Amino acid sequence: MTKKILIFCAAMMLGACVKASTSENKKDQTSMSSSKVESNAKEDFEAVLSGKKPIHAIPDPKKPDLSDGGTTFYVGEGYTLTVKSTLDEKKGVKGYMYGPIIIFENIKTNGKAKEMSNVRFYSTEELRKIRGY
Repeated sequence: MTKKILIFCAAMMLGACVKASTSENKKDQTSMSSSKVESNAKEDFEAVLSGKKPIHAIPDPKKPDLSDGGTTFYVGEGYTLTVKSTLDEKKGVKGYMYGPIIIFENIKTNGKAKEMSNVRFYSTEELRKIRGY
């Protein structure tokens, strides 16, 4: 009888250890995936700033193509990416408002979704140089 109780107690303790270990692994995976999401988003952000297509995000099939100069929508794992490309004119110079806008799905600051963006005016010539044409 004593042997059975000891085996039962050991099994119960092992189960508790496995549960604790599983919980810790889930926390690690969550924080790792958060940092991976931010890393992927940063790489996409930098790619767009250098005139390239995103590395990780894919075109969002739910969003329409706009006829505003080429704004495109992408979806990444844990974030959305809008590549703003809107025809514009500043002080008689024709060009585009161009740049990335990333919104993180599950990361909030002060109740608002965390966002990064860098949209600015480029003359048509400047944007052609960035994009390499």
